[in-house]
Amino acid sequence: MNAHPFAQYVRTLGRGKKGARSLTMEEAREAMGMILAGEVEPVQLGAFLMLVRIREESPEELAGFVSAARSALALPTGAPRVELDWSSYAGKRRQLPWFILSALLLAENGVSILMHGTHGFKDDRVYTPDAIRALGLPLCEDFAAAGREIQARRFAFIP
Repeated sequence: MNAHPFAQYVRTLGRGKKGARSLTMEEAREAMGMILAGEVEPVQLGAFLMLVRIREESPEELAGFVSAARSALALPTGAPRVELDWSSYAGKRRQLPWFILSALLLAENGVSILMHGTHGFKDDRVYTPDAIRALGLPLCEDFAAAGREIQARRFAFIP
């Protein structure tokens, strides 16, 4: 019986405390490419995602995942072109979302940023849209509004 081509990635991540390792950027790109192409069995996908979540993603893995997604997915029509596509979907429980200030500092220094996230549903967390509003910045409801904000201040947030 031949092993499924995706099995190597699950095996690499799941070899145990001393045998497991992170994926290289190329391995992560290949693995995510297979996932996005629908070439992975559901049980493999579940195991892979669980292992990545438990171990926490390495910078190389994240770069590979993003590379695969950019290759496989078309940019939505009207989406502004930016240098940094910044996701923010988890609310902050113990700290304020200080990373927003980092993003604004980058924008002030010429880096165009499109941050995207979601409105929260847990009362004990601070979500990015709430912090954006508290800073007096607009929440862009579409790509046209985001494009105008990026032109004006090099930063936009879309919930």
